Amino acid sequence: MFDDEINGNDEKANPSSMLLMDAITSTPKESSRPRGIAEQRETADVNEKVADVSLENFISGHESEIHENIQKELSHVPLSPDIENPEFSVHDFDQNPTAAGLRWWERIVGSLSIGIEINARVVRAAKIRTFGKKQEIVQVEEISLNENEKGNVPALAHRVKQVIEKLRARNIPITSIIGGSDVNIRLLRMPKVSKKEIHEALLWKNKKELHFFNDAPTVLHYVILDEDQSPNANEFYVLVIAVREELIKNNLEIMMQAGVIPQRMTIRPIAQWNFMKCIPDKGMHSMVIDIGFESTHLSFFRDNTLQFAREISVGGNHFTSVLMQTIFVDDTSYVLSWEEAEELKKEIGLPADPAIGMTSQGIPHSEIAVMMRPVAEKLASEIRMSLDYYKENFKVETYDNVYFSGKSIRLKRLGTFLQASIGQTMRPFRPSEHIAIPTGIDAPEASILSLDTVGAALSTGSDLNFLPPNAKTELRFRNLFSKAVSSLLVLFAIAGGSILFLNKKSGDLNVLLTDVTGSLKRVQSEHNEFVSLQNEIKTLIAGQSRIVGETAVDSSSIAILKWISEITPDEIAIERL
Repeated sequence: MFDDEINGNDEKANPSSMLLMDAITSTPKESSRPRGIAEQRETADVNEKVADVSLENFISGHESEIHENIQKELSHVPLSPDIENPEFSVHDFDQNPTAAGLRWWERIVGSLSIGIEINARVVRAAKIRTFGKKQEIVQVEEISLNENEKGNVPALAHRVKQVIEKLRARNIPITSIIGGSDVNIRLLRMPKVSKKEIHEALLWKNKKELHFFNDAPTVLHYVILDEDQSPNANEFYVLVIAVREELIKNNLEIMMQAGVIPQRMTIRPIAQWNFMKCIPDKGMHSMVIDIGFESTHLSFFRDNTLQFAREISVGGNHFTSVLMQTIFVDDTSYVLSWEEAEELKKEIGLPADPAIGMTSQGIPHSEIAVMMRPVAEKLASEIRMSLDYYKENFKVETYDNVYFSGKSIRLKRLGTFLQASIGQTMRPFRPSEHIAIPTGIDAPEASILSLDTVGAALSTGSDLNFLPPNAKTELRFRNLFSKAVSSLLVLFAIAGGSILFLNKKSGDLNVLLTDVTGSLKRVQSEHNEFVSLQNEIKTLIAGQSRIVGETAVDSSSIAILKWISEITPDEIAIERL
């Protein structure tokens, strides 16, 4: 196993969940502290109270009754065109955006996340932008896989890398979906005890009874459902989720070879649960029937909370496979290739009752009906058994909403047949009704929109995370290293910008200093000229004073001569001269 300790971080992030990392075949660790007799007896009582109400036990106890009733009802379900509901047309799956999108400023500050799924046919991914409680689908991508690429880790990693490059997913959190038959969900009824006692009880039950995947190493999570979900006030339901360890390792190896470590690894029901939180089904019972290529996934919700989930090993490919068997018509036998059978399935669907007509190959529609009808009946039978099991355990009489999704549900008359078989009104599940799709995503891209990938992209830190502890450590190291490198780059950018700024400012200051120095020299020169002028003015004033003094002396002499000239004629003559 990856680790056999309880993940304390997950428990703090999500109080209603705890990680069980003990192998099914391993013995639970005993506490180093010796336990008293009373405590041992209390734990033993808790263990004894654990009741396994698995679907297998339910079916084994009601098998004959269930099959008899279902076969009786299915035999009377017609496929005539007059009961076919036009709601189940292919055009109803076209994505017509109705949800409100993000404003321009919300797109700037919103956070991005990516959900990615690797299945038997395609690698599919969706990029989501979130702001508060509003989401917007930014981009969806899908790459089909060749037959020789299935199970080929390097080839799948290359495809994943192509998808990630198209999404420009650098430094964006990625949630990878773990899918396949190696995922199992059990619903247990437990007494109301502490989490530590629940943990011990489940470890004991794992060792004694819950032998998942033939005792192969398994990673377990459990989710305690809301207390009001149980009909007994002293009990609650525990949803135990088991994933084969090898499946987790393979998925992680593909992602790491593609150059990324996912932030989280989740399963399909949890991804659908994330999406259901966006749907206004509060206080209602809802069910999702997702018919995929290899299998069909059923998820049951109450008050937008996951209650139970199951995978049925019947999918769209089974309808194609039965058509590839030898078909005998009179003296002629027909063996169709996979491509021919797939095209025939899309063209005809489930033949109507009565099956009138003939294919272009000359195969009567009645023969097509004989081959395809058992697959449809098996699918309807499995869905009915799951419904009856859920109704008995959760005391549910009817469902407020039954959604169906997946490309295989587009098979003509299949939706109508299932609706009549299970006795519930069904309607297509359109993600665009609840999450906005910008105008940049055209119709072909919107048609590959997947409920699972969008739900995976909506994962939060409190969700169950099957990412191994060593990968979490490496991811944490990578994130810290990335942040450290980013911080250094920012510091270098700031330092370089500061140096350039200072150099520019220094050059500007030198130019300014040169201009100021020249101005000062001009001022100094003008000052010297001013001082020189002042000195000249002083010299002129001094000369003026001297001249005025001399003029005053001459005036006195003339006055004296005038006085003398009045007395003697000779002085008069001198004055005249």
